[in-house]
Parts: sequence; structure tokens; C-alpha cells
Amino acid sequence: MAKLSPDYLDLESISLLSSTKIFSVDDFLLADIDKIVLNSKLTAEDALRLKHTFSINYSSCPSNAWDLFSLKDKDMFIKTHVEGIDKILSGGILKGSLLELCGPSGCGKTQICHSLAVNCAIDSVIVDFVDTKGDFSASRCNILLPAGLKDEEMDDILDHINVYSSQNIYELISVLEKIHTNLKRGIKGKDKLLIIDSITVPYLPFIGIPSSKGISLLNYISAKLKQMATEHNIVVVLTNLGVIFNENEEDHVGSNIQEVKPLMGKYWQHIPNTRIIITRDADAIKRRMIVQKSDYLAVNTSTTITISRTGVS
Repeated sequence: MAKLSPDYLDLESISLLSSTKIFSVDDFLLADIDKIVLNSKLTAEDALRLKHTFSINYSSCPSNAWDLFSLKDKDMFIKTHVEGIDKILSGGILKGSLLELCGPSGCGKTQICHSLAVNCAIDSVIVDFVDTKGDFSASRCNILLPAGLKDEEMDDILDHINVYSSQNIYELISVLEKIHTNLKRGIKGKDKLLIIDSITVPYLPFIGIPSSKGISLLNYISAKLKQMATEHNIVVVLTNLGVIFNENEEDHVGSNIQEVKPLMGKYWQHIPNTRIIITRDADAIKRRMIVQKSDYLAVNTSTTITISRTGVS
């Protein structure tokens, strides 16, 4: 806190107040009026007026939660370097959160995951890519790299991407435990991205079965993901299959954004911090993305991205 200044008090009063351990504006604000009057040349009215002046000039501006969030540090995000995605996410993927990309089969979720992995690796982000569908493509990642790189530069970027394969929910849990252990042992301060493509596939055998076993395993996975995200301030990106449930409880691939629902069911609906629905536009290479659910973003915000052989833009 600032020291008492001749701009507000004469030197004699400052000296007298200092002798009673009132050195700063903070000390002055905390002191009783009687003590100030007794140990300075100020009247009670002058002391009250000066306290009011100090309160106005030296107090922080009142803010609500949104004002404070608006001042968020850029370091709170990992940029995807896809203009449309960064825009809809207000600057990038928020660290410590779970982002779900949900959409019908063939809408480009895996393509987006590949682009996120490569773009973040270029920024020296450590990427853990968990492939539950068996379609991770190293050659695809090579194509997504910027042109003109030397072999050593390409190798250095791709070395930032660790690929794990899991064929069922039990292997997925084992992989997550391994990644969590690595996080505990890893270098602190490095940005990290965990991608699971897809969270739906390991859970498919439990859908429609009248047993709580699937929910118990899903509960363990969700708790583990949230623990890793919050404790190690990493970003978790998940893909989930989007479907439409009609009145007869039959499901089919969704094409209407407002009707698309995550296949994982009601339990999973509230697990991700942010859910983005992805659908095809009439143009084969265009995809529409809309925020369906979020802890911090405006719902129904939308953008359009392009998916092509050279990546996502």
C-alpha cells in the first residue's frame, strides 16, 4: 500500500502519524478517527473526508464474476490454431477442462482430433492421443505438418504426440492410469493435451444392458479425467457419437444440430465442461459447430470450419 503523501497531508501531520505507526494509506484507513485526531493536526471531519478519498483512490474497482473472467490470462488456454474453433472457444481450449466434440458418424471428429494433435504439437504441447477405434493415422499427421520442414523438425514435432491404443473399456482405464502416472512424473509447467477418440466405442457393449456395471466403469473414467484435468491443468478432448432418439426410441444418425444428442446417455450429458455439436453443411467440406453446453461459453454460439486433405481451417 502507498505511503502517506504530502499530496494529502502536511509534513508535520505525516511525521506525527508516523510516530504512532501510521505510515501508509492502509494504516490510515484502519486507524480509529480518535487516534488520528489525537496524533495529527486534522479535525475529525477532515480525517473522515481523507479516509473517503483514500477509499476511492486506492481501492480496487468492484467486479462481478464475468468481469473477472473477461480479464482471463491467455495462458489459461491452449490454442488450436483453427480460427473457427479458437473463436467459438473464446481463445482456445480452457486448461483444466473437458471438451467434447459430438456429432454423427462421418462428420469429421477424428479429422479434427488429428489436426488438434499436430497443431498443438507444433506449439510444443505434449499430446497423448488415445485411439479406441483403431484409425489413428501417422501418415495423416505427416500430411498435416507445414510444408518445407526438415526431417529433423518433423520428427521433433511428431515426438510430442504419444499414441495409445485401447480396444475395450478395461484397456481404456489401464491407459488412463498410465497417463496419470506419467503426468505425476512429468515435467511441470509443460502444456498437455489428452485426446480420446472416441469415448463412445469402449462403452458400446454396455448400452441397453440392464446392469449398473457400465455406469460404474463410466463413473470411474469420468472421475479420472476430471482429476487429471484439474490436478495437472491439462486439456481433455473427447469425441462422442451423436444420434437422434425418436418417439419409438429408435436411434439413427443425426443431421439436425438441435436434435443431436450424445449416445452415452443421460449420465454422461453433464460430464464434459463444454460440448460442441458438429454436423455437415450442404457443402461436403464444410462443418457447422455449435456450443450445446458449457460452463463458461455462451450456449448456441456457432461457427463454420472446413475439413480438407490439408487439414482443418
